[in-house]
Amino acid sequence: MEVKICPFCSEEIKVSAIKCKHCGSDLLKERIETDKVYFQDDQVLISLTRFKAFNNTYAMKDITSVSLELDVPAPIIPFIIFIFAIFQAIFDFGFIEDWLTGYRYLDSCIIFIVGFFFLNFYKTKYFVSILNNSGQVKTITSENKEYIDKIVNSLNQAIIDRG
Repeated sequence: MEVKICPFCSEEIKVSAIKCKHCGSDLLKERIETDKVYFQDDQVLISLTRFKAFNNTYAMKDITSVSLELDVPAPIIPFIIFIFAIFQAIFDFGFIEDWLTGYRYLDSCIIFIVGFFFLNFYKTKYFVSILNNSGQVKTITSENKEYIDKIVNSLNQAIIDRG
């Protein structure tokens, strides 16, 4: 157990104490001023006492666990377009041939390219999920896995250091 000296009464107290058990002095203000910062950028701040994500602030004492989760979309529409392009190439639907270019395989290639265009909109999204007194909350979402990893690791380190 790590101890320190109370700045008000000079008695030994726990390092994590927010109120002195001897004199009753509020030590939270002192902790905030010396608050260790684990991660900070324009929209996110992770410190020993708080986690600020965009316009939401969470008390670290209420956060019990943190995890990186992902949302993988099911690209159904692009696959339907790909299948349609394959059927166009095999069975030669005449109305598409006349409608687009007049060339059988060129039409299939154009339809296939349209499918790839739509496939680019289906990207995996990563998010930080915290478990607190209110339940599970998705706090930050990004397509950048490294960014979310940094945030999750910083939150986990803050939870460990908090004790």
